[in-house]
Amino acid sequence: MAKRVYKRIFELPALDRAEFIWSIGDTKDIVAYGASRPIVETRKGRDIPTETSVPRQDSSLYQGLEDRFIFGFVGRLDPVHKGLDLTLRGFELADLSDASMLLAGPHVARSELRLRREINRLGLQSQVRTLSPIFGPEKDSFVGNLDVFFHLSRWEGGVPYAVIEAASLGRPLLLTSAADPGGLFAGLDAAVIVEPNPASVAAGMQVLHNLSSADRAALGQRARDAVNASFGWDLMAADFLAALSAYGIGN
Repeated sequence: MAKRVYKRIFELPALDRAEFIWSIGDTKDIVAYGASRPIVETRKGRDIPTETSVPRQDSSLYQGLEDRFIFGFVGRLDPVHKGLDLTLRGFELADLSDASMLLAGPHVARSELRLRREINRLGLQSQVRTLSPIFGPEKDSFVGNLDVFFHLSRWEGGVPYAVIEAASLGRPLLLTSAADPGGLFAGLDAAVIVEPNPASVAAGMQVLHNLSSADRAALGQRARDAVNASFGWDLMAADFLAALSAYGIGN
């Protein structure tokens, strides 16, 4: 009740006094929220790292996994929203004996118990690890050492920035359409796109696992190039300055 009152009395009147609303990939949500002013959408910028990782053997997060094929995820460990339930079932169906899975992020609403039960039910205790949230250089090093970064959300309200970060690090991507911002990576053949069901996930994992190292590297490089072309800070700044000019601000 308090949130609805705050929205009606403070938030929407404040938004409706703006010349325009600056949106970073969540225009539909802003419209659904009730804002009536023009919306200018730009993407959040991403610096392209020059160094992608330190060796696996120097990271405690990869202890005992140095020679394994690693699928990894960074984000909220929400089994339903982030599709981790179907990811685990797909991983079990893929039956990749030399592969492991690392899930790094905060748990939500009993998700730790739910994930552990599913991991145990599928017999994946020796292949799947959950990790605490990681940030900054440690996160970049962790992601940069993955063989595949996956993000298999059932839905997304905006741009899943973890995908952008992984792509900027040149990681091969396994995504659902919901996790592919505007179809960017699918359109540039820069990711393997699957349906949000275990059979499709398993097939996508097998495709990426069976690619040659050179082909996986090329896929990751296309993802990195896509981010550089679409999420550079110079592009975002140019869009924002153009909007200011169009609305007569700062002239």
